[in-house]
Amino acid sequence: MKIRKLRQYLREIHEDNSDSWTLYFVDQDDDYFTITDIYEDDDGDVCLEADDGCDYSASDIYNSLRKYSGDQYVYIYNPYYDESFEIEGGWYWDDENDLVMDIHYHPNYDDY
Repeated sequence: MKIRKLRQYLREIHEDNSDSWTLYFVDQDDDYFTITDIYEDDDGDVCLEADDGCDYSASDIYNSLRKYSGDQYVYIYNPYYDESFEIEGGWYWDDENDLVMDIHYHPNYDDY
């Protein structure tokens, strides 16, 4: 996903007055991740490093992405699983009242 598209979703969250909530990313196995770090990788893509323990809000993520070009690709990487994930887009409130975006495994994470 391009950063500009993720920013659009994060703006929608802001307009819903929900941007101070922790934003969780959920994979197809229903594992929940939060963002622990945001950085540019060696290929110029932006990595949202995910794990448990850090509670970046939607606003924190949006503000961190402001320094990057909207044309850059953004993805999730979880070092615990050594897996990369693509952000599917959209957001919703789950049954536990958590703010969530879906992600899915990227089959060729070495491409990042």
